[in-house]
Amino acid sequence: MGGSYASGIVGYGYCNVEGCMVTNSTMLASYAAPMVSYRGASVKNNISANNLVTAWYCAGGVVGLSGGEPGEISGNIVKNCDIYLVDYKPTATYRGAGDVCGCASNPEMVKNNQIS
Repeated sequence: MGGSYASGIVGYGYCNVEGCMVTNSTMLASYAAPMVSYRGASVKNNISANNLVTAWYCAGGVVGLSGGEPGEISGNIVKNCDIYLVDYKPTATYRGAGDVCGCASNPEMVKNNQIS
């Protein structure tokens, strides 16, 4: 998958994502993650396993960029995922990589996730 927003479930969206599983996938985009590359609602109780996520700006094991809209990123399980940022001169406000969330404008909303 590729483009500006790449994800196994929702590329760019303002919807709840709960109880989904993405395994053995590869994502490459500006913003990339197995569940939601850019999110604006709750992302809960999902499983992300054996995924390769590469992005120019935000790469996460569950969510690429959490834009600060209401909703938690919680109860997710991330297993054996490789998360990378492409070596690229940053030009965006957000730039980061994380096992659960690449960039979170409200980190208090990212809680109770499991990484193994």
